[in-house]
Amino acid sequence: MEENKTNQVNNCCEECEPTPPTPKPNKCANQCCEPLEFRCPVDVSNARCIPVLTERIYDYVCLKSGTMKLIKDLVFEVKNKPGVGYGANEICVNDILVEYDFIGLMNSDKEPFLKSYIDNQEIDFVPDDCAPECECCGKELYNSYKNKKFIATKPSCCMDGKKIRIAQIGVEFYVCNLVITVTGKIGCEDFEACTHYSGPILNISNLETTPLDFIGKICLPADQKCVNMKLNFDGCIGVDCVSPQEKFNPDKNTNPNREFKADIFSSLLVTEKVYAIVKEELVVYTAPGRIQCSDGTIKPSGC
Repeated sequence: MEENKTNQVNNCCEECEPTPPTPKPNKCANQCCEPLEFRCPVDVSNARCIPVLTERIYDYVCLKSGTMKLIKDLVFEVKNKPGVGYGANEICVNDILVEYDFIGLMNSDKEPFLKSYIDNQEIDFVPDDCAPECECCGKELYNSYKNKKFIATKPSCCMDGKKIRIAQIGVEFYVCNLVITVTGKIGCEDFEACTHYSGPILNISNLETTPLDFIGKICLPADQKCVNMKLNFDGCIGVDCVSPQEKFNPDKNTNPNREFKADIFSSLLVTEKVYAIVKEELVVYTAPGRIQCSDGTIKPSGC
């Protein structure tokens, strides 16, 4: 089957009128919204209704940000294999394995918080005491934050809630115990090599960070209720390409650690979950009966 295509060339003899730009709506304009609701398909005919004072998730949003980076001159060390001699041959990388312990934010003594902008207000977030953290190279890394103070929306004509803007600008992420392992062949011999790193993400070769921006909207109650905000970050590092720069150098004097340099294409993708939590008096349905409790011990038969 053949397919013929004609090269489309504009007729230079014809005059054309430029298309005027089309106005677009302002995405920062205020919008009304409603809190989250989920319909539970359960039978509550035998349930009891009791009042509780609890924290309710009024709304939450997922904000994503990512970037790709070319990292130059990353050093890989070939693992020693008994009886294998690698000559001055081409290095062919077939498979790439990426492992790490933790991705998070590092709080310094000068800035022990994360700055956010919520509806033109600057709000400081501090690490959540109950959230996971990682000690790496003498520093603490965090991936969950909460705000220092309650915030409330301004008076609004909306009945339920009002969507407001939320943003974090220039967020810098760090990785703990990153290991990139590559396997393939040097000439005709199999090899395995790896590189280890902890610190700022992506610009591994010059120890600089690559900050990310998170921008979105979240629904807050319009009646000026107190709101508690929580932020959770979930990061992922990927390496799509490892390109050795030259042939392997087997000389034990000039290359005692059996190393080679390579350029890699690395990516960072971070998803931020933003929770708006309010404390409310609610009426909940409880199922009849009690929650069964067990201490894990073996009881005598008949008990």
